[in-house]
Amino acid sequence: MRDLLLCFATCCICAAQSISIGGIGGGRLTDDVQSSHTPESNVVAGVPVFQLQSRFYEIGPTLEIGLPHGFSLEADAIYHRQGFFYTFYHDTQYFTHGERDNTWEFPVLLKYRLPFPAIQPFVEAGVSPRTMHGQSNGTLQFDVVTLGAPSLTSFPADYSPTVGFVAGGGVRFNIGHLRISPQLRYTRWFTTPISGMDGNIVGGTFASNLNQVDVLVGIGWRLR
Repeated sequence: MRDLLLCFATCCICAAQSISIGGIGGGRLTDDVQSSHTPESNVVAGVPVFQLQSRFYEIGPTLEIGLPHGFSLEADAIYHRQGFFYTFYHDTQYFTHGERDNTWEFPVLLKYRLPFPAIQPFVEAGVSPRTMHGQSNGTLQFDVVTLGAPSLTSFPADYSPTVGFVAGGGVRFNIGHLRISPQLRYTRWFTTPISGMDGNIVGGTFASNLNQVDVLVGIGWRLR
């Protein structure tokens, strides 16, 4: 597989009509983690409080290789910070669980642009591998009246890589060698790396969101 990818990349570079490098960044319109309970809800006896802690920003480098007939190949490496936190009360039991994850997404996209000189609408589609690593922390306390010392747990949160399908579109503005590309992307993930229960009495659940929508702006410089 590695040799095949190297061969494919070499062929694309040899056939390239242009090469641009730069950065891409923006924000996420969807939550990374979904819960069966309303996020930011008020504390009620026996009902968990679930708070999504997604970070809006995402940023990383980008490379675009121009191909004949209006096509191009783009490869990105996008960093995003995400997490969640919930609190559960019931009788004398007090429980919290939180997690912080660093995610890297590596979308590889085939793009098609309309052949206009300065403003070029485009569509894109491809696949995106994703890695997630972080830290999970929790507390368990059985006497919420005297507030005795709670038991603490902390362990790494390492997940197997996942893959998603990516589709999107936008407009590229050409200003000399400068390329500015505002765009909207949709990603459909095939698996949910994060999943669990957020209260064994109420029976609420949480899991990674399979649907992802990003608003991004790519800024590149044409090398040739």
